[in-house]
Amino acid sequence: MKPTVTVNSEFFGMTFFFDDDNSLMYAPSYIDGGYDEDCVGYVSEWDDYYQDEGTNETLVPRLLDVIQALVTRKYDFLLTSKGLEVKE
Repeated sequence: MKPTVTVNSEFFGMTFFFDDDNSLMYAPSYIDGGYDEDCVGYVSEWDDYYQDEGTNETLVPRLLDVIQALVTRKYDFLLTSKGLEVKE
């Protein structure tokens, strides 16, 4: 099933989403939008969450920002799909 809620991260160059079991997944983002459905994977299978080899930047805070955005968008989507108002 294709996810209804995704977050595109320019930092990671990836699109993130939850699968049907709410596991965090990722796929490479296309420049013109969307993502590569043939290269989907689980974030839990990443070898190193802690540091970007190129920039030496800690990745966990960036990943938490992605998760927060996904949870917020999924919550808003669920509310609006049931005809409920999303309050800012």
